[in-house]
Amino acid sequence: MKKLIIIGLLACTSCASKQYVYQSTKVNKSIHNLELMMKWLKEDYVNGDIPIYVVKNYYIVLENTRANLEQMKKKYKNEKL
Repeated sequence: MKKLIIIGLLACTSCASKQYVYQSTKVNKSIHNLELMMKWLKEDYVNGDIPIYVVKNYYIVLENTRANLEQMKKKYKNEKL
């Protein structure tokens, strides 16, 4: 639950350029959204909008969430077989 709150907050703070991350019930789309958020995070850092310690903290959350979704995807695929 904490991860979802953090991701929601990240989506709100990173959307300064009028880009939005849409919620999806599909795991692949959710993984894509996380990767898009990681890209925006890099862009914000390169532009000097956020400091490196913030980038590192958000990256930890985003990478862990993406890894959990990948595990869910594999588990679902194995159960389906």
